Amino acid sequence: VVPTLLSWTGSAIIHDIKGENWQLTSGWRSKFSYCLLFNPTDPRSARYNPLLEVRKGPDEIRDVQNIADILVDPEGALERRNHWEKTSHSLLVGAILHVLYAEEDKTLARVATFLSDPQRSFAATLRRMMTTNHLGTGHNPQVHPVVASAARELLNKSENERSGVLSTAMSFLGLYRDPTVAAATSSCDWRIADLVDGERPLSLYLVVPPS
Repeated sequence: VVPTLLSWTGSAIIHDIKGENWQLTSGWRSKFSYCLLFNPTDPRSARYNPLLEVRKGPDEIRDVQNIADILVDPEGALERRNHWEKTSHSLLVGAILHVLYAEEDKTLARVATFLSDPQRSFAATLRRMMTTNHLGTGHNPQVHPVVASAARELLNKSENERSGVLSTAMSFLGLYRDPTVAAATSSCDWRIADLVDGERPLSLYLVVPPS
């Protein structure tokens, strides 16, 4: 890997678990590329917020579903999802869309705090999702249909089942309740497009501990 990084002058994504490649090659690569170190467990990390990559409009549902897929099954190892995983995936899609359209803080950390707000019941949170103006104007409010559908689906279930779905969803969001991870995913210091057609090459070092 090191010889390649010391000869290749285009953009690169480097899976650098121990940070050794960063130490050995970032100095040279910074002469011709932007060098960024993403380690969400380190307060000094560059920041990346996947919600800001969602393309609002015809592509937004698939984009949000992709994010929810990664939250529910980060290793991509599930051949089939069980009931709780399927239902919590639907909730996550609705909650992410709600946050993108209705909340100032458009982050996964905000999705977590929105769903687990101690000041209101989960049923009240779902009702808020169903009554918020996502797509309309002040004179003509319009709820996002996917948000409303996800909330209605859960309101139609028993309180015990709703609680189980929420617990499952929160287990997938637990990582983003860590203040360091929340800070590292609060904004974007780079975008995916920068790796493809940026004005200058980008060297992105991913230092993500296995744990």
